[in-house]
Amino acid sequence: MKSAGVVICCIALAGCAQPAPSESGESAATRETDAAVKRLIAAPPISAAPGFSASLLVPPGEMYDPLTLIPHGDGVWLNDDGREEGERGGRIYAVGKGGNVTVLIDTNRLYPPTGFDIAPAGFGSFAGQIFTVSQPRSTSLGTRRNHVILRVDPSTTDPAHEHCTLPTHGDVEGGVPGGGLDARFGPTGSAFAGRLFAVAIFNATIYQITPDGTCSPFVTLPGQRPFGITFNADGSRLLVATGGPVGPPVPFGVTPPAPTGSILAIRADGTIDPTPVAEGIERPYGLAVAPADFGSFGGQIFYTTGGIAPPVGSPQGRGALYRLGKDGTPVSVATGFFRPTGIAFVGNAIWIADIKGDFIPGQQLPDGTVFRITRD
Repeated sequence: MKSAGVVICCIALAGCAQPAPSESGESAATRETDAAVKRLIAAPPISAAPGFSASLLVPPGEMYDPLTLIPHGDGVWLNDDGREEGERGGRIYAVGKGGNVTVLIDTNRLYPPTGFDIAPAGFGSFAGQIFTVSQPRSTSLGTRRNHVILRVDPSTTDPAHEHCTLPTHGDVEGGVPGGGLDARFGPTGSAFAGRLFAVAIFNATIYQITPDGTCSPFVTLPGQRPFGITFNADGSRLLVATGGPVGPPVPFGVTPPAPTGSILAIRADGTIDPTPVAEGIERPYGLAVAPADFGSFGGQIFYTTGGIAPPVGSPQGRGALYRLGKDGTPVSVATGFFRPTGIAFVGNAIWIADIKGDFIPGQQLPDGTVFRITRD
């Protein structure tokens, strides 16, 4: 026990230290939470191959799962299957060349759009409208139900209309067309014109959709699952990134083994070319073909891979962007992504979307990003 003299001394002497007020439990918890979220949503550092440079165009904080990038004007439109309002989910954004983000179609007008494209002239009366392949409801339960094709007019505020429902087909996973992913309209003037093609991962089937509201199977891949799709430079083939052999479904939240996939070429009648464009690709995802004016790379196929998912909270991913050289050999363009998805050629640059953590299985954070890869 201190004596009265000691107390008086402490008060009188300027150098007598007083205990600092302790931080409240609420402040400490807020600080720790903010730090954890900051680590989880941080954008990874990207390493570009010689001849290319990488920069962050859209930082974390706005998007959850940016998936498909469709060039539009001097920027892109993109879909995001994250964000929920009851059974509704997702958004469609417009992203300008400077990285500015505008909500084009808000959550209350959609079901989670896992793939989309813009209807060209000649697709009935729907030119300019957005068509999506969508889960029929939000949350992971919606991934395992027959997906729907929605159409929504960006010039109005009307909710999306259901164009058709993908029919059950085949034997893989009961034939249920769940796990929708990518969608593309056939190039104008090609044998694919007048049809929208949409991917269902679960039953390994690509569907074709026509203006009259018909959804029908186009092709079911033998023993493989389709992921990203695009068309080759002359529009004579549908290119499909496959994710490896079909097997038992992996529960959400469980990291599957890295499959060895391929890039296949499919003719307009659904016939698969016997020789793959490329084989032995680990976890391929997005596909795009460089335009003719993209320097020496014009006409080459670019694709993203996810690699084996790193532990949650890792500062850098194992995803990458590759191109197929003229001899068909994969050549690295950029590495360090988490889960790179969509690819688009915008001006003199390649834009890459990265979802990082997947919203649907449970990492519901706005950790999505868009990167820009330029030629030096």
